[in-house]
Amino acid sequence: MRIDLKILLQPCIMDGRSPEFLNEFCRLIDSQPTAYNVDKVVERLEENAKYFQSEADELAQVGDWGTATELQEKAAAYRDAAKTVKSGGIE
Repeated sequence: MRIDLKILLQPCIMDGRSPEFLNEFCRLIDSQPTAYNVDKVVERLEENAKYFQSEADELAQVGDWGTATELQEKAAAYRDAAKTVKSGGIE
């Protein structure tokens, strides 16, 4: 969900706040980290990893090694991304 600065700024503008105040207010809002549900993000990344791994396994069974390898790499990337999100980006 994005912050609608127009809605936040409207009362400040109506109160006659200075352009300097409004600029500083916008900078303060922009400096805030984006909030998200870590568990939901990790869940989605892990679901994608399982999907690509499953597809890769099926293709490997029929001998399409090139595509299977590409999908295995995608699955690995999703697993790595899930680990990064779980750790908060701290290695």
